[in-house]
Amino acid sequence: MNDRQDATRLSICTDCLVILANGDWSGIPERDLAEFEAAYKRGTEGTEITLGMLASEHSCRTHVTLDEFGEPDGDCLTGECDCPTAGDDGGECFCEDLGFSWSPCEICKRDLGGDRHAATMWTDSEAFTEYLAKFINGYCEAMLWSNTTEHCEACTESGPCEDHTYGYKEIDPAWWQSPSATWQLDAFSAASQASITSDCADFARFNWDDLQSADYGSRGREYGPAECAGHDFALSRNGHGAGFFDRGFGDLGNRLQEAARVYGSSEAWFTDGQPVRLEDES
Repeated sequence: MNDRQDATRLSICTDCLVILANGDWSGIPERDLAEFEAAYKRGTEGTEITLGMLASEHSCRTHVTLDEFGEPDGDCLTGECDCPTAGDDGGECFCEDLGFSWSPCEICKRDLGGDRHAATMWTDSEAFTEYLAKFINGYCEAMLWSNTTEHCEACTESGPCEDHTYGYKEIDPAWWQSPSATWQLDAFSAASQASITSDCADFARFNWDDLQSADYGSRGREYGPAECAGHDFALSRNGHGAGFFDRGFGDLGNRLQEAARVYGSSEAWFTDGQPVRLEDES
C-alpha cells in the first residue's frame, strides 16, 4: 500500500475471511466449489484486499470522541492523528467482528446469512480517480435526459401542473452544456453533486473488476467506456428498458444490472434558471 492507493472497508463472510487469512478452501462444499471460486476471483481480481480495518475506523480508538453510534468522529482529544486502539493498548478489540448480517458478502457476493468481518480493499487512487470523473459525467448526462423533470411556479407538491401532466418532457442535456469538462455534474446543486459523487464512487469501487471487463466496443471507443458505464448505471438503477443488462455482456451485464438496482431509483427536477436537484435533496 502507498499514498496513491484508496482504502475501502468491506464486509465479508467467514469463508472469504478464512481464504484470505490462510488460503484454506476446505470449508466450501465440493458441489459449490467451482461456482464459489469464480465468484471469489471476480471479487478479488485486480485489487489488493487485506484483513481488518484501518486504525482510524476503530470505535475503540483512545483519545477520540465518539458519535451517537459509537463511531470515532475524527476529533482527537490530544491532537494526535494516529490514536492507538484498545488492542494496541493490550485490551480486547471486537471492532472487526461486524456481527450477523443478511447483506451480501462484498467479495463473493453471496447473500447467505452469517457473521461478517471487516476487510480493506485497496485500489489505485490515480486510475480510479480518472475513471470516476468520466463515469460521473456519463451518469449525470443520462440523468439529465432520462430522469429530470421540469417544474414551474404552477407545479405544486401535489403533482405537476397542466403543462407537465406526465411529469416529464423531452429535455436536451445541452441546455446545461458549457465549456467546462464537467458541465454534466455542474448542472446539479452542490448537495446533489455530493450525493451523485458518493453513489457513483461506491458503485464503481465495489464493481471495479466487472466495469473494467465491460467491453462497449465501438460505442466505448466513441464515447469512452467509463462514460458509457456511468450512463448505464443511471439507466439500470432507475429500471429503464436499457442498461447494463442489454449490452451483450452476458452474466457480467446481469451482475452489474443487479448491483445497480440495489441503489434504488433517483429522480431530479429543476426550475428554469436554477440548478438541477435530486428529489431526495433536503
